[in-house]
Amino acid sequence: AFAAVAPRDLADVVLSLSAQRIRKSDVELSVDVPAGLPPVVCRPERMQQVLMNLIINAVHALDAKYPERTNMKRLAISA
Repeated sequence: AFAAVAPRDLADVVLSLSAQRIRKSDVELSVDVPAGLPPVVCRPERMQQVLMNLIINAVHALDAKYPERTNMKRLAISA
């Protein structure tokens, strides 16, 4: 079902679910999704899945590029 959802709420849910994976890969995460953004009308579960896939793919790509521990693994999420 479609619903109006704050982008920050979508990001918070997905980041809480992916936080352990991000930490395990030693990725430096920066998030800039202001709380005051207008709501997005979407299917929240599907949008969460899309965001999760983007994050996991980014972490995999960083792991492939930098297999050793490094401070070069950075992921920025912004809206």
